[in-house]
Amino acid sequence: MRDKSFSLDPFRKEQTIFSTKENIVELWHKKLGHYHYQGLLKMQKATWRATKKLQLIHIYVGGPLRTPSLKGSRYYIIFLDDSTRMC
Repeated sequence: MRDKSFSLDPFRKEQTIFSTKENIVELWHKKLGHYHYQGLLKMQKATWRATKKLQLIHIYVGGPLRTPSLKGSRYYIIFLDDSTRMC
């Protein structure tokens, strides 16, 4: 700043006021809907992966869908094996 205004030097390579690099924790904080930082750190430490088939199954339920299926269902369920990633 010069006096009370920002100076601009067109021959200078960088004209940044603040860094544009974002911290990875800050990025995930935003992606997860501003989830609290202690929770993010706890999630980061929980990196256990299954080593055998069917040892850990993730279940996702989705819906309601706008267009029902042929039998009238508006929800769906997905089972995902953690080890094989088979769905």
